[in-house]
Amino acid sequence: MRLRKYYTMLYKNFLVGLLFICYFSNCGEETVGEPQLLNCEPIDNIVYSANYGFNPLGTNGLAEFEVEGRPVLASLSGEQIFVFDIEDGTLNREFTVPTEGKYKIEALSEFDGMVVAPDSSIIYSSNRLNTIYLIQDSIITKLHSFDVEGDDIRLVSNFQCTPIYANNKAIFSTFRHPASISDTKRAFVTVNSQKGFELKEIIPFSNLYFENFYSTQPYFYWAAIRYCPWRNSFLVSFPVDNRIWEYDEFFNLLGTVNASSTLFSEVVPFSEPVSADNLPDPQLSAKYFRETSHFCGLMVNEQERKVYRMTRYCIPLEDGSFDYQYSLIALNEELDIDHEFILPDSHTPYTTYAYGQGIQVFNQNAYNEVGDTVFLPFSTFDCD
Repeated sequence: MRLRKYYTMLYKNFLVGLLFICYFSNCGEETVGEPQLLNCEPIDNIVYSANYGFNPLGTNGLAEFEVEGRPVLASLSGEQIFVFDIEDGTLNREFTVPTEGKYKIEALSEFDGMVVAPDSSIIYSSNRLNTIYLIQDSIITKLHSFDVEGDDIRLVSNFQCTPIYANNKAIFSTFRHPASISDTKRAFVTVNSQKGFELKEIIPFSNLYFENFYSTQPYFYWAAIRYCPWRNSFLVSFPVDNRIWEYDEFFNLLGTVNASSTLFSEVVPFSEPVSADNLPDPQLSAKYFRETSHFCGLMVNEQERKVYRMTRYCIPLEDGSFDYQYSLIALNEELDIDHEFILPDSHTPYTTYAYGQGIQVFNQNAYNEVGDTVFLPFSTFDCD
């Protein structure tokens, strides 16, 4: 009997000890490994066709919209707006932005942006004129204008921050003076087409901009926004922040998720915050940009419930110069990182969109011209 009590006591002590060890060593918790960096090869392709005016190497980028109930892919290329059928690649519409005559936008810029609304009208942002226009049946109406000299706000658009249209709103990125960003400044403006094209400024900049200075190079400040339909939320990517910020349909913050790269641990700041009258030498800012990896775009694939975040990764060379690679971080429908893969040099990161299976990237090596027609091959990347 004593022997039995002895072994019973030992067993109880063993269980207590095991629980003690588990408590302090997270025993039984699922451990999440580091996201994998994969070599991803194209699995399919689609070819679009356009006229000779389309520049597939331009940095304006591509964006998906829904027009009259059908998904389309649109791009601003120079003075022309191209709208493609996203399913078969045919050119549905081509529009030249007028710069002369009664209805015109006097000065165009490579940093202009536009969205195509469901009724086929176009809401256009002019970077040089700092103005938002409505283009409808070839009639151009000025909606909102910011003082080019006086306002600390500049409308911007390129492949890393293409505008979107969601919940009856066109949303455009803005640029603020790097030394003036504070928690009172907003990163985007919305134009509500159902409320008389009412203008609002939304979503503060990442707190990292208040705590650090990232040079005067504007690309470090141009944030990307995308609507995530299965979560009914907006996702925001700041070029210097490892996190993706999530906002509800009213632009209230829901939280942040980790969306960091395996290629670099963080975007190292240029310096501590500086004042507007103590800015660094422009050459030092340019050098910092050449040498600093950062995030540069965000895409949502509604069909597969995936999110893709793009990075520009800087690679130092022996001669002191730098080479660059672009990668895509893939997140699943719960916004957990799944994997990351590097785009081949033959593919252009500026001309990329997410639709159908995986993500579609322009293959510049397969580009072809026949007469006045250009054929635009896109490769499908899907690492699952």
